[in-house]
Amino acid sequence: MNHKYKTIIFDFDGTLASSVDEFISITKSLFKKHKLKELTDVDIAKVRNSTPSDAIKIIGVPLWKLLLVFKEGRSKFREDIDKLKPVDGIGNALDKLKKKYHLGILTSNKKNIVEEFTKKNSLDQFDWIVSENNIFGKHNRLKKIIKKNNLKIEECIYIGDDVRDVQSCKKISIDCVAVTWGLNFAEILKSTKPTYIANTVEELLKIFE
Repeated sequence: MNHKYKTIIFDFDGTLASSVDEFISITKSLFKKHKLKELTDVDIAKVRNSTPSDAIKIIGVPLWKLLLVFKEGRSKFREDIDKLKPVDGIGNALDKLKKKYHLGILTSNKKNIVEEFTKKNSLDQFDWIVSENNIFGKHNRLKKIIKKNNLKIEECIYIGDDVRDVQSCKKISIDCVAVTWGLNFAEILKSTKPTYIANTVEELLKIFE
């Protein structure tokens, strides 16, 4: 057991749920619906290997329009929740971690979607699920979670698949694991210098042995 940590906080999309392909599909269809720039596979690959600011430049659509598309995408995502599956092996990993750590979820997805997914897939290991609508505001919500639950920040660690997750953790000096099976590719995640990198669920577990 990694005795430094007592609480592990997970991101949802791309970290626990294998939702990246569905997210990309919905985004492409909404771009087409709203007659925005056509997103090619090359564009998507570049975005997944870029920081958020660089990704916006690659996409070539104003941020306010992107936020509207993402908001609409959340509704579509809710309709397609039955298509989503957990990341391979994550259920067994959570069973092992739950024996030694407190587990929570902080996500930019809607809480009811996450609750439905965890219930459907028997992922009942979590002590709480918190939603943060501001996709750039996870650091503020992390601070509130830590304060509300009387936690020590040095005893907590966040696990996510997105450059924004690492950036949020750095803002409040909380350790983080960047997993490479989700939204952002390993190259860009490593460049942000997370506390740990995990390429597989097995590597993630080893961090906490």
